[in-house]
Amino acid sequence: MTKSIFRSHLLAVALMHIAAFGFGADGLGRLIVVSQTAAAAKDDNPGSEQAPLRTISAAALRTRPGDTVLVHAGIYRERVAPPVGGEEGRPIVYQAARGEQVVVRGSEVIDAWTPVSGMPGVFATPVAKLVSVGPNPYLIALMISPGEKKGDPGAPWSPPPSRPAADPRHMPRTLGLVFAGGQLLREVESAEAVSAQAMTWTVTDDGQSLLANFGCNRLQDVPRPIEVAVRSRLFASEHRFLGWIVVRGFVFEHCANPGPYPQAGAVATRAGHHWLIENNVVRFAKTIGIDIGYEHWNPRHLPPSLPEDQVRRPGYDTVVRNNTVSDNGVCGIGGGGNERCVVCSNLVERNGWLDLDCVDTNIVWEEWAGIKLPNVGAVIEGNVVRDNEAHGIWLDVARGSRVTRNVVLNNKGMGIMVELGAGDVHIDNNLVAMTRYSSPFYDGTGIYAHDSAGLTVAHNLVVGNAGAGVELRVVTKREIDGKPVNASGCAILNNVVLNNARVAISLPGNDPLARDLKCDWNILAGNREYWQGMEAGWSDLCAINRFNLSFSYDQVRAQANAARLAAGQTPLPANWTRNPVLDLATWRAVTGFDLHSKEAPVALRVLVRSRLLSIRLEHDGTLATNACPPVPGIERDLTGAAMPAGPVLPGPFQALPKGRTEIILPAVGARP
Repeated sequence: MTKSIFRSHLLAVALMHIAAFGFGADGLGRLIVVSQTAAAAKDDNPGSEQAPLRTISAAALRTRPGDTVLVHAGIYRERVAPPVGGEEGRPIVYQAARGEQVVVRGSEVIDAWTPVSGMPGVFATPVAKLVSVGPNPYLIALMISPGEKKGDPGAPWSPPPSRPAADPRHMPRTLGLVFAGGQLLREVESAEAVSAQAMTWTVTDDGQSLLANFGCNRLQDVPRPIEVAVRSRLFASEHRFLGWIVVRGFVFEHCANPGPYPQAGAVATRAGHHWLIENNVVRFAKTIGIDIGYEHWNPRHLPPSLPEDQVRRPGYDTVVRNNTVSDNGVCGIGGGGNERCVVCSNLVERNGWLDLDCVDTNIVWEEWAGIKLPNVGAVIEGNVVRDNEAHGIWLDVARGSRVTRNVVLNNKGMGIMVELGAGDVHIDNNLVAMTRYSSPFYDGTGIYAHDSAGLTVAHNLVVGNAGAGVELRVVTKREIDGKPVNASGCAILNNVVLNNARVAISLPGNDPLARDLKCDWNILAGNREYWQGMEAGWSDLCAINRFNLSFSYDQVRAQANAARLAAGQTPLPANWTRNPVLDLATWRAVTGFDLHSKEAPVALRVLVRSRLLSIRLEHDGTLATNACPPVPGIERDLTGAAMPAGPVLPGPFQALPKGRTEIILPAVGARP
């Protein structure tokens, strides 16, 4: 067995981006030292190593361009709100001391608990005491901003809705989080549910008490500390549009933030520009971990602020790299409305645990994903996105963006999804595997797009997903910049699509909204065990998607007859009604696609191990027999190896010796 080690080229695009920002100029200004545990620490100190400040917030108030705030180990229970940004070549740097764990925590320790009579193991604390600054998150319902989708979308901002009286069928979630000994408790819908289930909590119908079941009958046996999240942001400026800020090396956790709209990440640029967010751990936010967007398309929905802040302006030129973003309730990394961002080398896992797409809640806005970026000119590269109870990577209203060399494993919904792509969007050299079913619409497809023109899907390995391998749809007739979006001008080239539970490829039929499609040079394998009620031996390799389109059985039969296909290669009418699936020969005759593509032989096998981040691939030389024309603009494969100048191999690996190959994927992200 041969063995190749995954060697990334360290994301040259991101590094060039950072060099252009001038982030190499760290330390040109003053050094301001924060050390919570130092005996001499006070917020009126000069901020030297000998006389450090006690809080990061005090240091932020003193900064000017070029300064570095160096923070020593400790748990800092505060929101850091930079009042000013830096300048080109003179960023303001917030830096955890090397080798020290610096935790910025949005929770407070609560020790005032009393047993609840008649409910063994359940304890109560007053809700009114669960807040230090700002609105009480335990009295605020988790929902989108007032007016959105339920009323006047132009209504001015108003305070977040109070938590309504309990519905006997469903109690809305609040913004709160409760922890015992570092373990997150689950919010449930009633006092009865708390009594019945350990490690749960709720707020009583009258809003007076928080009830918690810690899994033991005596308070002294509860794992400590008992913490409740009370801050809506952890690192976010009070004012919007600040630029040239570096945030490096921290652990941010326990954030009671709202969402999905307005978007309010625990760490947020607030429509800022030229931020570098790197080597941090961001976890356990109620909604979004890191937010790099403009928070809302209608600034009237944002909390009251200075008039100059109440404008719609996208964030831009921000880099988010080498962070671990995990265990956030809705989204790991988000950012509605941003330009030219780079999101690279992050570990994004276990986000979306609120599971908002599967329950009856007040949330009606779809924002759940490991990474979701409505954007222009984004580069999403070299990330590991796994085990999220949400889509893996979701681009929305995307133009000139690229999703390349990512490992997207075991997410729920869609692996990589593009909605409203407006041209020049590339998805290349990714591994997308084991995507799970979420709903009939979000059925576990590996790479999916709807209403997206000018999309190129090339050199991906798409294997073992619950839906189709690759699917394009026309769903709506929305517009971008006054132009209708559709499925025209898309190309599906040089991919390896294996053993997905539904078809390998599903594309729209011959329709005015789906012109100039290309699909060729792919290695395809279906799953003939999936479809029930089909005649024996019928192949389910490809499908003509009929979502909001029309492609009749008579058209299929006529084109199959014109191509003089054997009778057995034309689907029976009853089967076509249930599932419009075609074998490769009929697919070619009906659509003209995949004239050079091949069915994968049994000897082509792939084993993906999510937790070990490794791929075992075994083949008999088949890939080398399907040399493909190169796709312009694709320079490197998933391993970072340069693409050959001449014919290239399908899939994301250009150096695969015959036999068995073990590929070890990179360890990305920061460590807590």
